[in-house]
Amino acid sequence: MFVSLCDFVHIIIAMLTIFDCVVNRCFVNLFLFVIILKYLKFKLSYKLKFLDRPGRNGPPLTWAQRLKIAVDVARGLNYLHFDRAVPHGNLKATNVLLDTADMNARVADYCLHRLMTQAGTIEQILDAGVLGYRAPELAASKKPMPSFKSDVYAFGVILLELLTGRCAGDVITGEEGGVDLTDWLRLRVAEGRGSECFDATLMSEMGNPVVEKGMKEVLGIAIRCIRSVSERPGIKTIYEDLSSI
Repeated sequence: MFVSLCDFVHIIIAMLTIFDCVVNRCFVNLFLFVIILKYLKFKLSYKLKFLDRPGRNGPPLTWAQRLKIAVDVARGLNYLHFDRAVPHGNLKATNVLLDTADMNARVADYCLHRLMTQAGTIEQILDAGVLGYRAPELAASKKPMPSFKSDVYAFGVILLELLTGRCAGDVITGEEGGVDLTDWLRLRVAEGRGSECFDATLMSEMGNPVVEKGMKEVLGIAIRCIRSVSERPGIKTIYEDLSSI
């Protein structure tokens, strides 16, 4: 599901970019686009309340709300990948917008890499790496470009955020030293201790067998999303599996 005005802005900016390629002012339009889109996020009253973190108001999200967000984002990616045939290119928690009434999730800031230079795309991917959403194959490439599979990796990281209540860029210290969120989850799952990673605010719901089963199933889906690119499933499979929980 998408913010319709964002689609409108994308069309306008794409037209302006085509026009301004003649006078070499694409960067200016891209800069204006980012400002406009950030304004729309505020003006449309979409409040990013992804997790109960410092500085964010409201109670922590329930398991039902988190699962709904996951399904909504997967549906949005499935639409992009199959109906639009383009990757998102910059998927991260701050590009998931939630309305405060029903917690419907909207995916924003998609396909910006198509308006960028190669240098701009590389910088965006480097930023994604700092934040914890960059797929390993992008880190290994000299000329990285977003792909359907890199979107799936970033989505897997968002699932881990929903499950654990941690930020993607968190460095988690323990017996293994400092590791990032994905490595921490991989280690715990390999040790059969995946359930210990779940957000403490969800513990009161873990007494419900249906909730516990659903959380473990989503964890399994998230781990599949962050596998190597050759083993990583497509978003259609992920969307169908999440929808069946």
